[in-house]
Amino acid sequence: MEPIKEYLYQRYIIDGLSVKQISQETQLTENQIKGRLRRLGIRRKVIKLSNQIYDDKDWLYHQYVELENGYTVIANELGVSYTTILDRILFFGWQVRGHNDIDKGFPRRGKKHKESSLVKIKETRQRKRVITECTYCLKKIELVLSSFERSKTNLCDQIFLENF
Repeated sequence: MEPIKEYLYQRYIIDGLSVKQISQETQLTENQIKGRLRRLGIRRKVIKLSNQIYDDKDWLYHQYVELENGYTVIANELGVSYTTILDRILFFGWQVRGHNDIDKGFPRRGKKHKESSLVKIKETRQRKRVITECTYCLKKIELVLSSFERSKTNLCDQIFLENF
């Protein structure tokens, strides 16, 4: 057992300390302690399996291990809390995949955007620009729309060059 798991198990289960007491002892927040207890599968009460689909070990194994669905994805599909699914994964003794282990590009891999979608993507990434006059030298300048709307005076580089 790793040292953090041993320590939390000792203090929470054997010594019977509360999450608040452990957080004061370790200088971690209560939410950090709760999260670590949850991820390490340390519970005071043993999970009682019911006839729900997520309590079926074979079904959950197929979803989580074989199909590599994340526990939050499975929870959203079933309309339950992600902790419900995470608790079962830990209860069955499977390795919890971390954020870096999840293939975030999987849903779109190998698929191409439609031309209309590409145009929309390009439009959102391009900064809107406006052509105006410099208030100092009356030269035409191009500014990003957001800075134009924010500024009371629109100046070109000429004023800065003359002052140095």
